[in-house]
Amino acid sequence: MLLAPIPRSPFNASLLLALALAPGAFAATPQHALEGAIEAEWQAWHGTTKSASEVAAAVQLDGTSVFTTGRTRTMNSSSGQWLTAAFDASGGAELWRALYPGERAHGQEAIDLALGSDRVFVAGRLAETGGFQSDLGLVAYSKAAGTKLWEVSMTGSGAQVPAAVAATASAVCVVGTDGKDLLVTVRSPLDGSDLWTKLLDGGADDSGRDLACSVDGTTLFVVGRSVVAGQGGGIVAAYDLGTGSLLWSQQPASSTYLGELRTLAQAPDGARLFVAGDLGTNDDILCYDAGSGALLWSAGFDGTSPWYRNVEAIAPSADSSRVFVTGVSSSVGGKAELRTMCLDASSGTVVWNREWIGPAPCLLAEGGVDLAVNPSDGNVHVTGIGCTGSNGNDWVTIVHDPVNGFERWARFHGGLGEDAPTAIASSATRTVVVGGQHGGLTEDDLVVQSMVASSGLDEWSASIDLTVPANDILADLCASSDGTLVFATGEACCGQSAELFGIDASNGGVIWSASPSHASDARGDSVVATTAAVYSSGRADGASYLASHARNSGSEFWHQALPGAPLGGAIAVQLAASPDETRLFTTTATGLEASASHDYTTSA
Repeated sequence: MLLAPIPRSPFNASLLLALALAPGAFAATPQHALEGAIEAEWQAWHGTTKSASEVAAAVQLDGTSVFTTGRTRTMNSSSGQWLTAAFDASGGAELWRALYPGERAHGQEAIDLALGSDRVFVAGRLAETGGFQSDLGLVAYSKAAGTKLWEVSMTGSGAQVPAAVAATASAVCVVGTDGKDLLVTVRSPLDGSDLWTKLLDGGADDSGRDLACSVDGTTLFVVGRSVVAGQGGGIVAAYDLGTGSLLWSQQPASSTYLGELRTLAQAPDGARLFVAGDLGTNDDILCYDAGSGALLWSAGFDGTSPWYRNVEAIAPSADSSRVFVTGVSSSVGGKAELRTMCLDASSGTVVWNREWIGPAPCLLAEGGVDLAVNPSDGNVHVTGIGCTGSNGNDWVTIVHDPVNGFERWARFHGGLGEDAPTAIASSATRTVVVGGQHGGLTEDDLVVQSMVASSGLDEWSASIDLTVPANDILADLCASSDGTLVFATGEACCGQSAELFGIDASNGGVIWSASPSHASDARGDSVVATTAAVYSSGRADGASYLASHARNSGSEFWHQALPGAPLGGAIAVQLAASPDETRLFTTTATGLEASASHDYTTSA
């Protein structure tokens, strides 16, 4: 008998035997019960823990503590959890960490955090049933101990994905997408209850990228992307924070489908709203009247017409006279470089324009990722990707004089591979950068690096490197016709090898295990048994395969490739034998094509 595949789910043998031997049992067994019953024994076959990959997504300082959030994920897998942690700002000691939700699932990750007076608010993605869509999640932790105070989620017909979160004394605000429209939701900081939620439909495929609460606490500003008539473009809007009423919105055009606005900041005096992104024009930086939404001026990132440009972060000076931006830009045929600019806030005139070039070529483009203006001396602190030439791409932190852009100091930090920072924060005394660094050849560690703000000297560094339950996958199982054996196929953690197991039906003991003889990177997808052999199909080295094994020992009789391998390889999703056991039938999903059926003789 062939059961429907159980895609990418941890697995457990005692219940497997019942399912394989009892017709109809699967339909009556809840999915969570199946996963819970099977996980222990399947994990035991492969080892219970594997190395995980951790990357930070955001960082905030509150004077005494550093807070960061991101994700932890099983290597070479999309199965993950949110990871939020707090560190002592003076010495880097870890104060607390929190994993959320309780189980790993496809695509789960924290995306941003915001601080309240005594709480940390984290927004991120939660996996939907099946793991291919997502729900929007919002969690509140206590600042002092990391205790989870409340949690809420939003489910819709599409992928609910947050992009940013901001908080005031009376509201926690999240912007993102519901899969079609730009989504804004405002929640109570006390219990997460819904104060108001709005969808902004600027055309099609609308999504939020960033948000900010006004300096007087009455208005919520959001920016993002909107597609109109097949053409991408930016969107910027202002809402009444108390009622959710739309006050004004603008949609600056873009010359490319991928055009968008991705960052914003209000001048401290409240008069102007600065937004930036990649519109594919020479107007990637725009300034609006914060009250009316009237466009005051626009400027190009780099002041010319580069072949490629992308503004990643924007921040005003404390006196509201200047605005700073950073990102990546390149001339036609040129190398992408990290660029930081200063513009006059009243006119958009370029005050200074600094291109930073590292001492060695990068495998990835050099570029600015985030910036912060130091509240004490006004210096512009930028973090991004740079290269020293020794260990691939590294973090680079550069500090510019706000008046003339001269470099005050620059520091490199990195691991053993391609490293990337994600966020920066600066206080009067220290600058903190977070991101992911390779702790080895195959994993990232979440790293927090603190430097003295005035000199760039290293103050302390902290990292989180987790091991997680192995992400081993049961894909299919069947029973022999006499009921004495159960055969199961799937994948050992991280795509390292496909596995086929012969199991004693009377006690669940593993009699034999086998892997494809022709490939090292494989996943089993389907299995069927006849009186003569057991047959398995799956994916190996970018193509699909079919193999025959001895029922009692697992020895391989033969294997052959299945046709079609677009987009990285076809996957055999179903396998069956004819009643007379002379032919095998497979159905393969081949990239963007619907499906193709093939039949094969059961002998080589």
